Amino acid sequence: MAREFTVVVEQGEKYLIGTVIGLHGAHSQGATLDELLANMREVIALCFEEEESAGASNTCILRAYVGLRRAVHLRRRLCPCMIPP
Repeated sequence: MAREFTVVVEQGEKYLIGTVIGLHGAHSQGATLDELLANMREVIALCFEEEESAGASNTCILRAYVGLRRAVHLRRRLCPCMIPP
């Protein structure tokens, strides 16, 4: 039985970074989107293989996906880290 997972993809400094929503600890990176998704499939498979071989049910912690929300920060003054040198 195939399971589908949602991967959040972010641009890092050099590579794309992926995180599986709802699967604690499932992260990877890749130079291209195809490479990242291949790496993510491997991470997911390894996670469930470890769970089966260990006979444990807590290796892959599946969490219920609630959703994404936007949080707005009203900046009143510049943070010292944002002031140009």
